[in-house]
Parts: sequence; structure tokens; C-alpha cells
Amino acid sequence: MSALLELHLGLWRRHPDALRLSHRMMVEGDVAAAAAELHMAFVRRVEGGLSKADNAGLLRAGSAELAGRTLACVAVPLLELDVPPGGDALFVEAMRGLLMRDDER
Repeated sequence: MSALLELHLGLWRRHPDALRLSHRMMVEGDVAAAAAELHMAFVRRVEGGLSKADNAGLLRAGSAELAGRTLACVAVPLLELDVPPGGDALFVEAMRGLLMRDDER
């Protein structure tokens, strides 16, 4: 039982939205609505951060919308490359290069 409870704690720490979605699927049965709600909450937070960066003149494209579309199209495929240890820094460097002006990196 301890291992099962530790598993849940670990999942909650690393992937709270996935655990929330799993719970809602079980309780409510409406997978699409639960997933859409969680996704839109995530999108709103990302858009807020990109808007702040845009207002500060940090974005290469000069547009929070274009930066958001770039992030949405590139981030996950880049993360899926299964890079060796230290790959987190490579991901951050690549995304900064795509999204941020040279003088702001």
C-alpha cells in the first residue's frame, strides 16, 4: 500500500494535470470535456506569459500569437527526440533561439 500511495504522490508532483484528467474520466466519464478544460487552462497560462514577453519586446517574432503557435508546433516534437542527459539544456537553448530575440537570450 505504501508503494501505491507513493506512486500517487509522485504522479501528483510530476504530472498533476494527467492525474486530474484520469480522475475526471473515471468520475465524470466525459473525457473530451475534461481534457479540453485542462488544456485551455494551460493555454491561457502560456498565452499570459508570452504576452508579457511580447510587451517587454523579448520575442523574436514580435507577436505573442506567432510565438505561441511556434511553441505549440515545435516543443513536443523536440522533447520527443529522447536526447541524452543534459538534453533539458539543449531543449531550452533551442526554444530560446526560436522564440527570443538574440539580445535577450
